[in-house]
Amino acid sequence: LVCAPSEHDFGLVHTDSKAQITIFVSNPTEVAATWKIVHVPVVPPKISVIAAETEELPILPEDDQDVFAFSEYSGRQQGPALPLTSAAACLPMDENRMEDAVFAQSITKVTWNAEFELAQHLRKRNTENPKSPRPLVVTFRPKRNVAYQCRYRFEVEHGEGFDVVLSGMGTYEEGTKPNPPPRVGPRMYDGF
Repeated sequence: LVCAPSEHDFGLVHTDSKAQITIFVSNPTEVAATWKIVHVPVVPPKISVIAAETEELPILPEDDQDVFAFSEYSGRQQGPALPLTSAAACLPMDENRMEDAVFAQSITKVTWNAEFELAQHLRKRNTENPKSPRPLVVTFRPKRNVAYQCRYRFEVEHGEGFDVVLSGMGTYEEGTKPNPPPRVGPRMYDGF
């Protein structure tokens, strides 16, 4: 089982607000993968007694699993998965490509029904074809104005798991905006 992106920083998010990202779960193997998401607690680094007395201790981000929420915590993903382009997460067109490139660039047109949100459409697409990458929405809701970082493991029954690291910072400052999510879908071509 693999997941993309495997690491995301939500940036500054007001404690009365939330930020979301869509990640994609994919299965590159021939065997169906039954998975569940579990939080992996951080083990604080061991510091010698001398270092604790003489050096300033590092400030670590809070490992609070309640500030991150997933749209699904378990599932079954068929394999082998279709390419990630089938999930509307493809690379943008390379405008700097040379005319005499060794291989042609494959251009992918991404469309979906405007009456659905992208995540809904991709979930529907995965239901219709279980081999397409499964979209999961991750929501970050900070409780206090501190840094957060959590590791979650996609545990696969009788298979190899995959880790995802999520981070973000809560703030009481008004007017802050979270980091933009990675571009997904037709809007990813804006500005090129």
